[in-house]
Amino acid sequence: MEMVIYVALLALLLVALLSAVNLMLRSWSETQAHMSLAHSGALAMERMVREVRNAATIDAAGSAFGTTTGILEVVAPGGAPPPPIVVAGGAGGLFKGRAPAGGPPPPPLGGGGRVLPPPVGGWWGARRPAPPPPTTFFVSGGALDMLQGSAPAAALTDPGVGVQALTFYDITTPNSQAVRILLILVSATTTIPIYATFYDTAVLRNSY
Repeated sequence: MEMVIYVALLALLLVALLSAVNLMLRSWSETQAHMSLAHSGALAMERMVREVRNAATIDAAGSAFGTTTGILEVVAPGGAPPPPIVVAGGAGGLFKGRAPAGGPPPPPLGGGGRVLPPPVGGWWGARRPAPPPPTTFFVSGGALDMLQGSAPAAALTDPGVGVQALTFYDITTPNSQAVRILLILVSATTTIPIYATFYDTAVLRNSY
């Protein structure tokens, strides 16, 4: 009889110990999830806000506003392709940037321009540097990605953190242009989903 009582007490102690360990593991997992959500949200919002503030304009055609799977494409200063600058050589002397056929090349352009070698016929061409590629933010595979030019997309959220909603709102006034950003993240590493909401508004510096 005493053996049965001892076994029962031992079983109760084991159950209590396992429950305490399970509670500690779950608490640790939730703490890690909160930290990962906070880190991913802060990093993603800081990068998006910075890119918007430094942008020359927002590409409305490449963006999707007002939807939970939003897309935002920003164009950096100088990103709008300027018209090519051509310096042509022919008869008639120097005027409007023209150079006589076979004559010396025109002076280098300012603002980082360069003079191209003359082809046959004495024609000289000059072209500004290629514009920087746009930066695009979008959701792919549950993660928030950033794409710049031809480089591979880079994830702004940690593994185990999913994007529940990414919404952009275009705010355009006669005096300025801004983008309001709403980001809802969810943890995929906990039994019960944990959500975190982040929002901010960024004004384009070149718009005011």
